[in-house]
Amino acid sequence: MQVKIICCAFLVHSMALAQGVPMRPRVLFPDEGVGSLFWLAAPEVVVVRVNDAAWIGPETEITPKQLAVRLVEITGNIENSFRGDVEKGAVRFYYFANTLSDGRTVISTWYAPGERYVVFLRRDGPVLRAMADVNMPVIRVRSGHHEELPPPPEGAPNGDLGPMIASLALTPAGDHDRGFAASLPTTLGKLLELTTPGQLSKLLRILLSQQDPEIHGWACIALSTDYSYRDPCLEDLTGSRDPEIRRIASRLLPEKQRGTDRLLRALRDDPLSLSLSGRVQDVFDDLELFTFDREAAIRQQACETLRRIFALRQSANCASRLQGH
Repeated sequence: MQVKIICCAFLVHSMALAQGVPMRPRVLFPDEGVGSLFWLAAPEVVVVRVNDAAWIGPETEITPKQLAVRLVEITGNIENSFRGDVEKGAVRFYYFANTLSDGRTVISTWYAPGERYVVFLRRDGPVLRAMADVNMPVIRVRSGHHEELPPPPEGAPNGDLGPMIASLALTPAGDHDRGFAASLPTTLGKLLELTTPGQLSKLLRILLSQQDPEIHGWACIALSTDYSYRDPCLEDLTGSRDPEIRRIASRLLPEKQRGTDRLLRALRDDPLSLSLSGRVQDVFDDLELFTFDREAAIRQQACETLRRIFALRQSANCASRLQGH
């Protein structure tokens, strides 16, 4: 994969210094098509609880894009590591953020003190820097402090950091943020930059077993909003004590109660149309969700379709149905 890096001759005259080391911006712009593989290939992928974020050094202008950037110094503590040799404990790293000198823009990437984030780092001489500057995935970890990394979803490819990161972000610890549940839709949007809808659905279904009604409720809302199958959890939410959960559930339920014939035809005649990612390697996970549908006819057809397409791979949910469990 080729990545265009903006660190050319026009920037040489405007270097920033950190700990006596000159640093140039390494800016990736959204229109350059850089995907998750770039970020997941970072030498250091860690969870950092931020203590402080401070502007340092002068403003640097990137003329071709009419962009002004400035170096940011982050201090914090590494709590978990997905990859790399940086040990847990105090850490300091740097990245360039766009400034607000024109009064019209917002900062693309900012790490707020007191919050946890998954960050993608590389070494630049003696210092740690973000893999690239300005536009980076900001994966805020609202799930709290984890002494050990939670296991990835069942069936996740070995060594794939995307599902591992998603598992940590969607597994609530005892000290999870109060906003963990209500922020699930936002968190999922960020995690989709790193992994597939099928992997995320497995983690959301685990959250359905949570005793906390808010976590259970927002997990059900996410499954009912972002996926085509109709989980039976939605009907119970029309009586939720949370007015926002109740409002969304009441809006979604009539639509989810329709469409059985359409789904049956799609599962039988055009199952690939039900794949959320459209990628062949994701089809099994996407279709397996329909084995949890609210209607028995959909569940049965989903199992038949899975057995027809994936003769050598068995769905645990379909196996249990065959055994009468």
